[in-house]
Amino acid sequence: MRHAAGIAANLWARASGVLELRLRGIRCPKVAAGVVIELPGGVLLLQRRHDPIGLWDVPGGFMDAGERPQAAAAREVREETGLAVAPDHLLGIFAAPGDRVVTLCYWVSLTAEPGPITVGEEHTAARIFPPARIPWDSLRDDKHRAALRAWLRARQLPAVPLVAVVGHSGAGKTTLIEQLIPAFSQRGYRVGAIKHDAHGHAAYDREGKDSWRFAQAGAAAVALAGPHQLATFQPSGGQLPLNEVVGRLPPVDLLLVEGYHWHASIPKLEVFRPALQKPPRCEPSELVALATDAVEVPASHNSLPHFDLHDILAIVSFVERTIPPDPVS
Repeated sequence: MRHAAGIAANLWARASGVLELRLRGIRCPKVAAGVVIELPGGVLLLQRRHDPIGLWDVPGGFMDAGERPQAAAAREVREETGLAVAPDHLLGIFAAPGDRVVTLCYWVSLTAEPGPITVGEEHTAARIFPPARIPWDSLRDDKHRAALRAWLRARQLPAVPLVAVVGHSGAGKTTLIEQLIPAFSQRGYRVGAIKHDAHGHAAYDREGKDSWRFAQAGAAAVALAGPHQLATFQPSGGQLPLNEVVGRLPPVDLLLVEGYHWHASIPKLEVFRPALQKPPRCEPSELVALATDAVEVPASHNSLPHFDLHDILAIVSFVERTIPPDPVS
C-alpha cells in the first residue's frame, strides 16, 4: 500500500477478526462556530480567562458531533453570554494554513438592548466596543481579526476613530476643522481630514495640466509626486462608502470628516449658528455635541453637551474623552 511520506499506518485486529487500518500522522481539523454580535454602540467581545489570558474574542467554540453550525453558534453564545440569538448571516469561513481549527463565523445584529450579559466560566469580562475602538492588537488571533474586519466591510464601518463635523452651509464647518487639526496635532496625534463632495462639483485637477491630460486620455489612476506632497486622482465610479475612502488613506490616529450628516454609524459634532436662522440640521439622537456661538441652544438640543465654537481646547478634550484617538505605532 502506498501512503504519503511522514504518515505511518498500523493494522489493528478487532474482536470480530476484521483488520482495521489506522493512519498515524493525519490530523483532521476541528470545526468551531462563532458569532460577531452587533449591539447598539458596537460589537460584543469577551476577555479570556485561559490561555491566551486577557485577550479578546467573539463568543464561540467547538461544534458537537451531529450539531448544525447555526445551532452550535447559538449554543456557544448562550453558554458564554446568556444571550439568545439566531445566527443566520455567515460572515465567512476562517482558517490559516496548517491550522487545526476551522471557524465558521456568523453575524447577528441586535437593534435593542438585550438585557444583562452573563459572562461564562471561560471569560472574565464582556465589553461592547465601538468600531473605532476595537482592540486589534489584543484580539485572540488572526481569525478573530479577519472576522471583525469582514463585519466592518459588511456594515461599511471604518476602523479608524473619526468625528464628522456637520451643519448647514455657511455654519463654519471648514473653519472649525481647520482649527481642530493643529490642536490635535499639538497633542501628538496624526490627523487626517476628509471632505465630502456631495454634488461632485469640486475641481481636483486643473484643465490643461499634464495630470489632467493623463486622466482625460483614460488613465485608471494618476499620481502627482513632488518633494513635499503626493496627490492621486482616480475615477470612483460613484459615491464610495466611507469605510472604503478611509481604507485608501495612510495610517492616522484620528479622522476629521466634513459632511456625511446622513451617515448613521459615525459620531457627529454639529456647528450651530443662530445667525443662519435655521434649526440644527441633525436630531439630538444623531449627535454627540454642539459647537455654537449661541447664548442658548434650542430646547430640543439642550440635553446635548455644547461648547463655545471658539473654545477649541474644550472641544478637543471632549473628543479625547468621548471618541479617544488611537495612536498608530
